Amino acid sequence: MEREAMWVSLDERTFEYLRLQTADEAVMADGWIIHLDEYSYRIQYRLECDSEWRVRKVEMTRLGKDPEVLSLRSDGFGHWTDEKGKQVASVDGCIDIDIQASPFTNTLPIRRLALNRQESKTIDVVFITLPDLQVKSVSQRYTLESQDQTGTVYHFEGLDSGFSTDLPVDSDGLVIEYPEWFKRIWKR
Repeated sequence: MEREAMWVSLDERTFEYLRLQTADEAVMADGWIIHLDEYSYRIQYRLECDSEWRVRKVEMTRLGKDPEVLSLRSDGFGHWTDEKGKQVASVDGCIDIDIQASPFTNTLPIRRLALNRQESKTIDVVFITLPDLQVKSVSQRYTLESQDQTGTVYHFEGLDSGFSTDLPVDSDGLVIEYPEWFKRIWKR
C-alpha cells in the first residue's frame, strides 16, 4: 500500500507532507515539516518500522543555513542508539516516536497497539522537539473511544503535559483532524 497525505496547522504556519509505504515486512514513511514565521524551519524525515509498526530507524534533517541531522536506531524493543552506535539511555524503554508538529506520528502507536474498543494503553515515546531535534522520553495514553463504518476516534493524553484531545483517524490510522492544532487537507 502507498498513501500520501498533507496536514496544515490551524494558524496555517506549519505543514506536514507524508508519503507512507507499507509491505508485509516493513513500513516506510518519508515526510517534510515546514514551519513559516520569523523562526521558519524545514525538516525532512524518514522512518522505518517493522511489520508490527515498531520504529527501527529515524533520520531527520533540519535544512537551512545551520543544518543538523538526527539519526536513531532501535531494536524494536525499546533500546536506542545514535548514529555512532552509542546507547541513548534517556529514551530506553520507548518503542514509538512522536515528532513535535507531526500529526502522522500518532499513527505509529495507533497501528502498533491495535487497541480494542474502550481499551487504553499508556506508553513512553521518544519525543523529538522542533526545530532543535532534541529527544526526550514522555508518557502518553491512547484509548480507542469509538469505531464504526465512518471511522475511528482515539482519545490521546500527553501525561507529562496534561494535554488531551480526541483524534479521528481513517481506516489506515492516519489522523483526519487534530483538534485545536491541525487538519488534514489532502490525501491519496
